[in-house]
Amino acid sequence: MPLSAVTPAAVPALDVRSLAKSYVRRRSFFQPGGVTHALRSVSFALAHNEILGLVGESGSGKSTIGKIIVGLEDADAGTVARDGTVIVDGDAGRSMPAARRGVGMIFQDPYSALNPRMTVLDIVGEGLRIAGGMARSAIADRVEVALKNVGLQPEDARRYPHQFSGGQRQRIGIARSLVMEPRVLVADEAVSSLDVSVQIQVLNLLLDIRERTDMSLIFITHNISVVEYLCDRVIVLSRGEIVEEGAARAVIEAPQHAYTRSLIEAVPRL
Repeated sequence: MPLSAVTPAAVPALDVRSLAKSYVRRRSFFQPGGVTHALRSVSFALAHNEILGLVGESGSGKSTIGKIIVGLEDADAGTVARDGTVIVDGDAGRSMPAARRGVGMIFQDPYSALNPRMTVLDIVGEGLRIAGGMARSAIADRVEVALKNVGLQPEDARRYPHQFSGGQRQRIGIARSLVMEPRVLVADEAVSSLDVSVQIQVLNLLLDIRERTDMSLIFITHNISVVEYLCDRVIVLSRGEIVEEGAARAVIEAPQHAYTRSLIEAVPRL
């Protein structure tokens, strides 16, 4: 069906079609050269206000999907559309600039993801400064609102990353994404480096953000128990291909694929 014939309500927040990505390995003393197929024609849709989990072991391709969506990697083939607008066209070799995609990202490590020489005000407001067109006072106001939305105080804007705990640093990272008012948020292993009690706090924060906004979220993880707690739907990836997908609870309680069962058995439930 052509896009013009689709009603606005039927257009997904994110539509990924036949996404493919390969990496060429150069020959070295320790390993032969060759090609690694990170993604093999992956397709899925993300509904508005949905939290979708991408699950798989290291090398399954889940992080590659996230990087292509936000603009950190280029696709070899396939397309990604956000609200009906194509932001990645791997077939044509064209992509929308990352700053215009309306997609934000939360990174895995809250320690290395923040510049230790910058204040929280400068870290969270950096994207707004790069985009241009806003006075510094207006940026400060937007940063203050973003900090409040993640449970931090306005005075925290004057502090530096080393003055915060790991969980607080991850909240700063979330605020940095939210200040750009994205339509879709991609979280790549966003709680894997945190203690379990802090993980729950961050997951609850993401649920609260979803309740207060119309934002959609892709949560990338190897931990099926996090998906059970957070996600509406789950996609299980292995070697660059989707092996199972469905409602999170249904997949976890009655997995159909042996790979999914092995993931569930390997991780304690939250």
